[in-house]
Parts: sequence; structure tokens; C-alpha cells
Amino acid sequence: MTDYPQDHHIWNPLAIFFFVLLTGGAFYWLSQDRWFVSSLYALGFLDLFVISLAAFRLVRLFTYDKIMQFFRNWFLNRDGSKPAKGIRRTAAELLECIWCTGTWAALLVLSMYFAGTFGVFVVYLLAISALATVFANISKMITRIGA
Repeated sequence: MTDYPQDHHIWNPLAIFFFVLLTGGAFYWLSQDRWFVSSLYALGFLDLFVISLAAFRLVRLFTYDKIMQFFRNWFLNRDGSKPAKGIRRTAAELLECIWCTGTWAALLVLSMYFAGTFGVFVVYLLAISALATVFANISKMITRIGA
């Protein structure tokens, strides 16, 4: 039996509604510039690869990395457990789910990518960081295999 809180049928749909609202708002805001619409259709493999790496890095940052533990703790009880119910419970579950966090990260990264030069810079920064993480993990794996 899962440990769903009694009010999950309220907070989860509200979180989804908020995500849809943010997605629509981001699309509306970005579509005010004609460049966005043509650029959206012109996305190539390299663009998608960079955006995917940046989203991967954000997911890892928010769900696993120590530096963001303080943020995850905002949604937990003092003893480190998830709240029994409420919006904090929904947020805590969202942050422990890489698939859920990935959807929100993709929205953020894609919006930043089309928002302008600074957004592209941040997306590339995250993507390079993601590649560095992958290379570091490959290096650790090779070291373990060789040892």
C-alpha cells in the first residue's frame, strides 16, 4: 500500500494546473517575438542535445546534489521526513522524483534558451557542467574497473 496523503487528489492536480499555466505563460511570453516561432521549428539536434544536457544538470542539482539540500529541506519536516499532507508534501515528492523534476526543468531550460543571450549562456553553462559530470563518472568507472 502506498503512503499517499489524504489530500493528494487536491494538491497534485493543482501542481499540474500550475505547470500547465506556467507552460502557457512561457509560450505566450516567448511567442510575442516572431523570432521564437521560427526558431522553435528550426531546432536542430545540437540544440536539443544542449537543452537536454542542461535539463539533466538541473534535475541532478535539485534532486541529488548536496548544495541544494537546503532547498529540499524546506519541504521536509525537521526530522527529514515528508509532511503527512499539503503542498509541502507534493513539493517534497516532486523533488524526489527525477521524472517529475525533469519536466519542470525542461520547461525552465527551454524557456531560458529562447529568452535571449543570457538564457542561452546559462543553458550552455548547465550543459557543459552536465558533460563534465558524465566524464567524471566515466573516469571513476574506469578507475574502479582497472583497480
